[in-house]
Amino acid sequence: MKRLFQIELLKLKKNIAVMVIGIIYALVSIFIVFKSTGIKAFYNIETLQFPDIWLTATYVLGFLVIFPVIISIINTTSEFSNKTSRQHIIDGLSRNEFHLSKLISIFIITSVFTMYLLLICLILGFSNGGYTEFFGEEFSFVLGYFLYLFGVLCFVQIFCFLLKKTGLSLGLFLLYYLCIEPILFWSLLRSFSIKNYLPFEVFDSLLFSPFKDNSKTIEKLQIPNITRYLEWQNVVVALCYIFIFIVITNTIFKKRDI
Repeated sequence: MKRLFQIELLKLKKNIAVMVIGIIYALVSIFIVFKSTGIKAFYNIETLQFPDIWLTATYVLGFLVIFPVIISIINTTSEFSNKTSRQHIIDGLSRNEFHLSKLISIFIITSVFTMYLLLICLILGFSNGGYTEFFGEEFSFVLGYFLYLFGVLCFVQIFCFLLKKTGLSLGLFLLYYLCIEPILFWSLLRSFSIKNYLPFEVFDSLLFSPFKDNSKTIEKLQIPNITRYLEWQNVVVALCYIFIFIVITNTIFKKRDI
């Protein structure tokens, strides 16, 4: 396990494309979090002060999920395009171990992005005062953000192992994310019990959302009651999806040629 972790960490550190995307993300994320003060006008939260900054950061950075997705796709599909996956198997790595190494890479990517979110929150939170409630129940959404990223990247791995091409994997992910699931959502709009269990509806529920369950109060132009903590039911469903995605990816890899 330690050896696989070191190998994956080295691959990510030496990938120039990953470094460039990471730098772009760092600049964009700081900008949008700092500019998110407009949320305060309607939702009555101190967007850049503790503990509300945990809500602000997890909400706005959720829109930048495409950055870790691209990094994960590049990291995984390059194994197939460069034939390093075949070489790993020849060198004695089992298929299960290779799949585990990609899960480790997802864990590394997710951890780095989550730690960066923590860093942004600490810097902006301390610089804007309000230290009386440093964590609070709002901090639970940081765990939600970690699970959100990990779940999305596990979903992306299905396309990577199935198609083995960077462009195709990214294209199919965007097709599902931007078109297929929204169509399914609106098709199932009247069936609330079903639409709420679509994959990205479940993962989105792990993040703070000022619009979640507030449509009636918004229509009446009232300040809505926002959910300020992560609900454990959403965590359980998300973990079930993550397990399913891992099993599907592993099954695909075992049945296909390297």
